Amino acid sequence: GAYLLATARQVATCDGVAALAAHRAILRRDWRAFLAADRRIGLFKTGDENRRMSLRMGHKLGQLARHILPQKEIDPWSEAVKRGEIEGHHAPMQGLLFALTGESEERLFASLLYGAATQITGAALRLMRIDHFATQRLLYALGEEVARLYEELSPLEIEEMHLFGPEREILASMHEAGPQRMF
Repeated sequence: GAYLLATARQVATCDGVAALAAHRAILRRDWRAFLAADRRIGLFKTGDENRRMSLRMGHKLGQLARHILPQKEIDPWSEAVKRGEIEGHHAPMQGLLFALTGESEERLFASLLYGAATQITGAALRLMRIDHFATQRLLYALGEEVARLYEELSPLEIEEMHLFGPEREILASMHEAGPQRMF
Protein backbone atom coordinates (compact mmCIF):
# COMPACT_ATOMS: atom_id res chain seq x y z
CA GLY A 1 0.00 0.00 0.00
CA ALA A 2 2.79 2.42 0.89
CA TYR A 3 4.63 1.63 -2.33
CA LEU A 4 1.45 2.08 -4.36
CA LEU A 5 0.81 5.46 -2.74
CA ALA A 6 4.41 6.63 -3.27
CA THR A 7 4.33 5.59 -6.91
CA ALA A 8 0.97 7.27 -7.48
CA ARG A 9 2.45 10.48 -6.08
CA GLN A 10 5.44 10.24 -8.41
CA VAL A 11 3.23 9.60 -11.42
CA ALA A 12 1.00 12.51 -10.40
CA THR A 13 3.84 15.03 -10.06
CA CYS A 14 5.36 14.09 -13.41
CA ASP A 15 3.02 12.38 -15.87
CA GLY A 16 -0.08 13.87 -14.22
CA VAL A 17 1.15 17.43 -14.56
CA ALA A 18 2.23 16.80 -18.17
CA ALA A 19 -1.14 15.25 -19.05
CA LEU A 20 -3.02 18.19 -17.51
CA ALA A 21 -0.81 20.68 -19.36
CA ALA A 22 -1.41 18.85 -22.65
CA HIS A 23 -5.16 18.69 -22.05
CA ARG A 24 -5.35 22.40 -21.31
CA ALA A 25 -3.17 23.25 -24.31
CA ILE A 26 -5.45 21.35 -26.67
CA LEU A 27 -8.56 23.03 -25.23
CA ARG A 28 -6.89 26.44 -25.78
CA ARG A 29 -5.77 25.33 -29.26
CA ASP A 30 -2.19 26.08 -28.19
CA TRP A 31 -0.20 23.52 -30.17
CA ARG A 32 3.16 24.90 -28.99
CA ALA A 33 2.20 24.33 -25.36
CA PHE A 34 1.16 20.78 -26.20
CA LEU A 35 4.51 20.11 -27.89
CA ALA A 36 6.28 21.57 -24.86
CA ALA A 37 4.46 19.14 -22.55
CA ASP A 38 5.64 16.16 -24.60
CA ARG A 39 9.21 17.45 -24.80
CA ARG A 40 9.34 18.19 -21.08
CA ILE A 41 8.13 14.78 -19.98
CA GLY A 42 10.78 13.23 -22.22
CA LEU A 43 13.41 14.89 -20.04
CA PHE A 44 12.08 13.04 -16.99
CA LYS A 45 12.08 9.56 -18.57
CA THR A 46 15.67 8.69 -17.72
CA GLY A 47 15.57 4.89 -17.54
CA ASP A 48 15.50 3.02 -20.84
CA GLU A 49 12.53 0.82 -19.91
CA ASN A 50 10.56 3.74 -18.50
CA ARG A 51 11.19 5.81 -21.64
CA ARG A 52 10.35 2.95 -24.01
CA MET A 53 7.15 2.14 -22.12
CA SER A 54 6.02 5.78 -22.19
CA LEU A 55 6.70 6.02 -25.91
CA ARG A 56 5.21 2.64 -26.79
CA MET A 57 2.03 3.42 -24.85
CA GLY A 58 1.86 6.92 -26.37
CA HIS A 59 2.25 5.60 -29.90
CA LYS A 60 -0.29 2.81 -29.36
CA LEU A 61 -2.77 5.29 -27.91
CA GLY A 62 -2.13 7.54 -30.92
CA GLN A 63 -2.80 4.64 -33.29
CA LEU A 64 -6.02 3.88 -31.44
CA ALA A 65 -7.05 7.54 -31.58
CA ARG A 66 -6.55 7.55 -35.36
CA HIS A 67 -9.18 4.81 -35.61
CA ILE A 68 -11.64 6.53 -33.27
CA LEU A 69 -11.37 10.23 -33.99
CA PRO A 70 -11.67 12.13 -37.26
CA GLN A 71 -8.31 12.02 -39.03
CA LYS A 72 -7.92 15.82 -39.02
CA GLU A 73 -8.00 15.90 -35.21
CA ILE A 74 -5.16 13.43 -34.65
CA ASP A 75 -3.04 14.16 -37.75
CA PRO A 76 -1.19 17.10 -36.16
CA TRP A 77 0.10 14.74 -33.44
CA SER A 78 1.12 12.07 -35.96
CA GLU A 79 2.90 14.64 -38.13
CA ALA A 80 4.72 16.15 -35.14
CA VAL A 81 6.03 12.67 -34.22
CA LYS A 82 7.09 11.98 -37.83
CA ARG A 83 8.90 15.33 -38.07
CA GLY A 84 10.69 14.67 -34.75
CA GLU A 85 9.16 17.70 -33.04
CA ILE A 86 8.02 15.41 -30.24
CA GLU A 87 8.65 11.82 -29.24
CA GLY A 88 5.01 10.96 -28.55
CA HIS A 89 4.85 10.12 -24.83
CA HIS A 90 1.82 8.53 -23.23
CA ALA A 91 0.75 11.20 -20.71
CA PRO A 92 0.50 14.10 -23.19
CA MET A 93 -1.19 11.82 -25.73
CA GLN A 94 -3.74 10.82 -23.11
CA GLY A 95 -4.28 14.52 -22.36
CA LEU A 96 -4.83 15.18 -26.07
CA LEU A 97 -7.29 12.31 -26.40
CA PHE A 98 -9.29 13.32 -23.31
CA ALA A 99 -9.46 16.94 -24.54
CA LEU A 100 -10.57 15.94 -28.04
CA THR A 101 -13.29 13.65 -26.68
CA GLY A 102 -14.60 16.23 -24.21
CA GLU A 103 -13.50 14.40 -21.07
CA SER A 104 -12.62 16.49 -18.03
CA GLU A 105 -9.14 16.95 -16.71
CA GLU A 106 -10.23 15.42 -13.40
CA ARG A 107 -11.13 12.19 -15.22
CA LEU A 108 -7.88 12.36 -17.15
CA PHE A 109 -5.86 12.64 -13.95
CA ALA A 110 -7.76 9.82 -12.25
CA SER A 111 -7.44 7.59 -15.31
CA LEU A 112 -3.70 8.16 -15.56
CA LEU A 113 -3.11 7.33 -11.90
CA TYR A 114 -5.47 4.36 -11.98
CA GLY A 115 -3.57 2.96 -14.98
CA ALA A 116 -0.25 3.23 -13.15
CA ALA A 117 -1.72 1.72 -9.99
CA THR A 118 -3.20 -1.25 -11.83
CA GLN A 119 0.17 -1.98 -13.42
CA ILE A 120 1.67 -2.19 -9.94
CA THR A 121 -1.11 -4.29 -8.45
CA GLY A 122 -0.97 -6.60 -11.48
CA ALA A 123 2.74 -7.11 -10.92
CA ALA A 124 2.12 -7.66 -7.21
CA LEU A 125 -0.35 -10.43 -8.01
CA ARG A 126 2.35 -12.23 -10.01
CA LEU A 127 5.22 -11.61 -7.59
CA MET A 128 3.79 -11.67 -4.07
CA ARG A 129 1.43 -13.50 -1.81
CA ILE A 130 -1.45 -11.16 -2.32
CA ASP A 131 -4.87 -11.88 -3.71
CA HIS A 132 -7.15 -10.00 -6.06
CA PHE A 133 -9.38 -8.80 -3.20
CA ALA A 134 -6.42 -7.20 -1.40
CA THR A 135 -5.28 -5.41 -4.54
CA GLN A 136 -8.81 -4.11 -5.13
CA ARG A 137 -8.91 -2.77 -1.55
CA LEU A 138 -5.61 -0.98 -2.19
CA LEU A 139 -6.93 0.53 -5.42
CA TYR A 140 -10.13 1.62 -3.69
CA ALA A 141 -8.18 3.26 -0.85
CA LEU A 142 -6.04 5.08 -3.42
CA GLY A 143 -9.16 6.83 -4.75
CA GLU A 144 -9.27 9.42 -1.97
CA GLU A 145 -5.57 10.14 -2.40
CA VAL A 146 -6.04 10.68 -6.14
CA ALA A 147 -8.62 13.38 -5.43
CA ARG A 148 -6.25 15.08 -2.95
CA LEU A 149 -3.36 14.87 -5.42
CA TYR A 150 -5.49 16.45 -8.13
CA GLU A 151 -6.41 19.35 -5.84
CA GLU A 152 -2.76 19.82 -4.88
CA LEU A 153 -1.20 19.48 -8.32
CA SER A 154 -3.80 20.84 -10.75
CA PRO A 155 -2.61 24.46 -10.31
CA LEU A 156 0.95 23.54 -11.40
CA GLU A 157 2.31 24.71 -14.74
CA ILE A 158 4.40 22.41 -16.92
CA GLU A 159 7.61 24.06 -15.70
CA GLU A 160 6.71 22.98 -12.16
CA MET A 161 6.49 19.31 -13.08
CA HIS A 162 8.86 17.33 -10.89
CA LEU A 163 9.95 13.83 -10.01
CA PHE A 164 12.04 12.63 -7.11
CA GLY A 165 12.37 8.91 -6.57
CA PRO A 166 16.04 8.02 -6.44
CA GLU A 167 15.52 4.59 -4.87
CA ARG A 168 12.99 3.65 -7.51
CA GLU A 169 15.27 4.91 -10.30
CA ILE A 170 18.21 2.89 -8.93
CA LEU A 171 16.08 -0.26 -8.70
CA ALA A 172 14.78 0.31 -12.23
CA SER A 173 18.32 0.67 -13.59
CA MET A 174 19.37 -2.51 -11.77
CA HIS A 175 16.37 -4.32 -13.24
CA GLU A 176 17.29 -3.19 -16.76
CA ALA A 177 20.80 -4.59 -16.37
CA GLY A 178 19.79 -7.70 -14.45
CA PRO A 179 20.33 -11.24 -15.73
CA GLN A 180 16.64 -12.20 -15.58
CA ARG A 181 13.51 -10.56 -16.85
CA MET A 182 10.52 -11.00 -14.60
CA PHE A 183 7.84 -10.64 -17.30
